[in-house]
Amino acid sequence: MLLSPIRGFFNTFKTMIETVKSIVLQASKIMLNDDFSVKEKGTSSNLVTSNDIAVQAFLKQKLSAFFPSSGFYCEEGDENDLTKDYVWIIDPIDGTTNYAKHISVCCISVALEHEGEIILGVVYNPYQKMMFEAEKGKGAFLNGKPIHPTNIPMKECVLYTAFSAYEKQYSHKAFQFAENVFPLVSDIRRTGSAAFEICSVACGRGDIYLEMKLQVWDYAAASLIIKEAGGEICDLEGNPMEYSHPSFAIAANNKENLDVLRKIAYPYFK
Repeated sequence: MLLSPIRGFFNTFKTMIETVKSIVLQASKIMLNDDFSVKEKGTSSNLVTSNDIAVQAFLKQKLSAFFPSSGFYCEEGDENDLTKDYVWIIDPIDGTTNYAKHISVCCISVALEHEGEIILGVVYNPYQKMMFEAEKGKGAFLNGKPIHPTNIPMKECVLYTAFSAYEKQYSHKAFQFAENVFPLVSDIRRTGSAAFEICSVACGRGDIYLEMKLQVWDYAAASLIIKEAGGEICDLEGNPMEYSHPSFAIAANNKENLDVLRKIAYPYFK
């Protein structure tokens, strides 16, 4: 719950999340501009575009004006200020390699953290016009309609996963895991956007998810969305996700599949 000194400020808008969604929609216009440059961040697998920088700057400007006392934890520029009571965790374009290649699976991810918990999350794919949103305790929605994960057994599940693209020296573990889990599931997908994949599990467009290392901005908003939808997410040890460091991430449509997936994964990634 928001602290009383800022509650009145937020009441000048329809709701806080409506304002955040409006800001994200405005930022998406920058994202939809095809006139951008691309450069590497250390490796050819880790890219940044001029629009990543521009979207992040726009979000910071608008959210700062909206909520002046808040801090920011953002991907571009490694801005990390977790000292404030309220912190915006931002990935301006999740799925930058897709974006640079004009593949439409990419999104803007914005979360609001307070006292170690995410209390608001918005993930928006402007190409597919899919707006995922959640506030703590209020459920999760896609384009204004409530969402929930499936409740099917592991053998019928579609698994989203990835193969340690940024640190390829560890990719053999991910491939070994994928080879061994493949006979136990319906199929495997890799789309290139962690936030979008976790949200896809939240709304039943996939069923389980695993990635060996996610940055906080990759999973912050999506972690609230899947929990509010009724799904599950945790780290390799089964602990709740934390929002101060990169983390292993396992998400699932139900607790049974989460536990099975974690048990299968543990020998490869412990």
